[in-house]
Amino acid sequence: MSKKEIEYVEITLKLPKGIVDFLKDMGEDVEEYLVRAIVCDIAAGLEADAFWDPKYLVKKHNLMPAFKKYEAGPSSYINPEVPLGTDC
Repeated sequence: MSKKEIEYVEITLKLPKGIVDFLKDMGEDVEEYLVRAIVCDIAAGLEADAFWDPKYLVKKHNLMPAFKKYEAGPSSYINPEVPLGTDC
């Protein structure tokens, strides 16, 4: 797998039925919505916490492909080619 590919892991997740029904009623693909929400939340956390080394963590966990796919930041000091959370 190249550094530009995203490796996925399947997990089981329990959600309140009302949340799932709501997302479906809003025309959302539930899985896509949840993946985007998690990726965006992690990108925001990396931007906000001064105690982490964002550049190291992004590289170590190969997060940039997911950030790019889901337009999730991070800020320009990590990668100037990626705009700040345009969709998060």
